[in-house]
Amino acid sequence: MRLKMAKKNFARHIPRQAKYVDVFDIDQLLTLVKSWGPNEGLTLDKLRTKVILLLKIDLMCRSDDVAKIYRHPVTLNLQEHQLVIRLYQTKEAVHLTPPIYILDYPEDPDICTVQAVREYILRTRGVQRDRVSITIGKRPELTCPLILDEEGEPIGSQRIAKLVLLAMRQTGIGLQYKAHSTRAASISKAVAVGIRKDRVMQHSRITSEKVFHTNYLRLETGKSSLQVPPDTAMSVALRFTFSNPPGAPPRARRNRRSTNTN
Repeated sequence: MRLKMAKKNFARHIPRQAKYVDVFDIDQLLTLVKSWGPNEGLTLDKLRTKVILLLKIDLMCRSDDVAKIYRHPVTLNLQEHQLVIRLYQTKEAVHLTPPIYILDYPEDPDICTVQAVREYILRTRGVQRDRVSITIGKRPELTCPLILDEEGEPIGSQRIAKLVLLAMRQTGIGLQYKAHSTRAASISKAVAVGIRKDRVMQHSRITSEKVFHTNYLRLETGKSSLQVPPDTAMSVALRFTFSNPPGAPPRARRNRRSTNTN
């Protein structure tokens, strides 16, 4: 018994190391999305896949989380300059997660999640039907999932994962990576470009440092396994997003837009 206790105490003082050291560069998926061009020129199928990919990257989430994004105004608030999402009944939260803020990214509209979601909602508004019950506070509310097929039927997590996996294969990402790998890839890239770990943990809804380090932060000891040129699309987008406090209006962008219009 004493030997077991001694081993446990010793293990607590061993520095945490990543369970995995390899990860693909999430910029590969952004490059693919960018190659598709503006939202207005995409078919509904392609636009749906684009929205799924951008949400997976921006939210640093699972495919199941994307399937549980609902159009209820409490869970999905699409504003002029940002998208505010509260996920419902995830592994991290029994009911609603705290708000997650995704900022408009006018520097490159083709990879802007806010603009893609806005276009997708406009195109699918005619087929959406509020028939899914979720609990807001203590009241059941009827709403509609964000991701729908052509007939307005909800698309489940398995099909969402399949669409993500097909996109990953188009970019040449290795067969060892599954759709869930985008969560670790997004988290690792954020830390690799210099975003504070506590901000990344808050944004990705991970409360355990041990889980964060062993399951999602896939970096080599003392050296990033990612190539992080300062001007890649994801590097710039991440620094832009995390340079604004959570929930704060992006003042710099608003000023720039007003200057361009005058």
